[in-house]
Amino acid sequence: MKKRSLFFFMLMLSALSVLTQEPVLVKDINPYFDSNSHDPEPGGVLWNGQFFYSGWASSNGYEPWVTDGTEEGTFQLMDIAIGATWSDPVRFTAGNDAVYFVIQGEDGEELWKTDGTQDGTKIVIDLLPDGDDNIGNLVFWNDLIYFASHSTLTDEEAIWRTDGTAEGTELFLDLDPDDGTGIGNHYIYNGDLI
Repeated sequence: MKKRSLFFFMLMLSALSVLTQEPVLVKDINPYFDSNSHDPEPGGVLWNGQFFYSGWASSNGYEPWVTDGTEEGTFQLMDIAIGATWSDPVRFTAGNDAVYFVIQGEDGEELWKTDGTQDGTKIVIDLLPDGDDNIGNLVFWNDLIYFASHSTLTDEEAIWRTDGTAEGTELFLDLDPDDGTGIGNHYIYNGDLI
């Protein structure tokens, strides 16, 4: 009984030490803070020992950033929307070989991926080049990324899947092509895509 009590006491003590840790600034990515500055967008994903997120810098707005928890390992992956406009990356999702995310391009949303390097950050596909793809949440399942999107192939939203290449992106499911209802979000539950 004493061993069990001691175990629980040690467990509570270690939990308390984690809860009382102070946050530490890794890197100030916007050292010229003013009233027009922004906090990082919520969301991000941990993959391969790095955290991928949407960071703000006054020179180019919201763009994809990555950090390994050190100042040297914290940098902007790419200025996708060159200049003071921004790509506003969202929906970061880890896959096998890359992190996938959605950006706001010139003509709407586009699916991008990164391997954590500037050279490895590139567009996967723009399904609706002259309009807004309106890409829904990204789900990694069975080695593929699934997402809802509009395209030139379907007039309405449908579920697509990709292996991370334009050639490997295909229509997966168009539930009711004549009805015009949206797909909504999809998730993994008990190992199944729903």
